[in-house]
Amino acid sequence: MLKRDDNYQVPESQQTNFTKKRQQMVLLEASIYKLKMDFNTKIQELKLRKKEILTRVEVLYTRIGAINEDLKTPEELVLPQIDEAREYPQKFFEVNDDDIDNFKIVKG
Repeated sequence: MLKRDDNYQVPESQQTNFTKKRQQMVLLEASIYKLKMDFNTKIQELKLRKKEILTRVEVLYTRIGAINEDLKTPEELVLPQIDEAREYPQKFFEVNDDDIDNFKIVKG
């Protein structure tokens, strides 16, 4: 029997209803939540690794500076920095006492 046939009825197992669709939506939402959490965890791990690498670079920078001093070869080395505004945008929403005091002065 073809699906185009007037007498065709969808089998019970293939029928969709509100409960099945709602269950699919809940599963998809849970899946999306897990993906977001995994992504955020990975980003946090990468930020931590970046800090560790920069700390190691600082140590090496100091050593290279000492070697350059011994060799009497002045060389300006650029130490990489973390751009706080880009790396931690959530800090924009943090308010401390100084910010409140400054706001009170401006608001007058």
